Amino acid sequence: MTLFIHIGTHKTGSSSVQRFFSQNADTLLSRFGVLYPVSGRNTIGSHHHLVYEIKNDPRFHPGRGGWDALKQELAAQDCAHVFLSCEALSAYRETGDIIARFAELGAHLEMPVVPILVARPQAPYLEALYVENIKSGGTPGAFGDFVERYLDHPRLDYHAVAESWSQPFGKTRVLPYLKHQGFDSVAAVSAAAGIDPQVLFDYAGVPQRVNERVGRETLQILYAGALAARDMRFSRAEIRKLMARIKNTLVPMGQDAPAKFLDRATAEEIAAHFRESNRKLSEQYLDGQAFDEAPPAAEAPGFDAGTIEKLQAALTLTMKAQRHRDAGRS
Repeated sequence: MTLFIHIGTHKTGSSSVQRFFSQNADTLLSRFGVLYPVSGRNTIGSHHHLVYEIKNDPRFHPGRGGWDALKQELAAQDCAHVFLSCEALSAYRETGDIIARFAELGAHLEMPVVPILVARPQAPYLEALYVENIKSGGTPGAFGDFVERYLDHPRLDYHAVAESWSQPFGKTRVLPYLKHQGFDSVAAVSAAAGIDPQVLFDYAGVPQRVNERVGRETLQILYAGALAARDMRFSRAEIRKLMARIKNTLVPMGQDAPAKFLDRATAEEIAAHFRESNRKLSEQYLDGQAFDEAPPAAEAPGFDAGTIEKLQAALTLTMKAQRHRDAGRS
């Protein structure tokens, strides 16, 4: 019996893994003896609420189940293995308390613990994280400034992340997320947990992509919308709703050029920053496999600041007019 813990990282198909596993939890248990617990899951299927409880995060919802509920669920189930997934497990600056809690769980279950880390080269990872920040209503500024702020975050030192989880549990299983090799997150993570992905897909069907692709024009509108919403003092919840409405309206329309922010010089700078760490990751966890992607184009179009400024002004006027109308009706 083994406790598998999929610890991320973000932007490596984690949501696809979680959605697929949660939708096919009955098949995982009946056909493969793998329990994907209900306790601690959010709406996507990630076990975020287990982490929220550890961190005393106000987003923790007891109705979703915490550690006590998880132990009760595990005690009531007859399974060969347990699989938990949450990309936030590798994202906090301090993870000692998280790792200690999983060590306690493994001891309680008398199960060995196997961490699974999906690592994406830092340059494309930062570009994907920047885009995700905007999609969720963030206003992170220029991409270069965003990179500078994040460059020394512990989550980007994958060797250190793998080492911290390896110390109490034995060697972390590291899977390199390399898009040019056609990496399939659900298949790779399933295989790392001892599940034959082809057999799983025969029973459950082929996994579907969870996060929508958003192009450059739509991202510019999202960014301008978030700026306008802040001008209007929207709450965080109101901004999230606005972002969802914009995406639901514009993404199905298609014909939107890809959003590119990472140029070759920035990619080389990021790669140089992590060269030694990635060398150790390759040697110790990837059997010497190269951990890099093909270089991006020499230039990246990024955003048109003038367009965003005009969109922001137009959206602010529209929101003010709407608020005025709503006040008149009340």
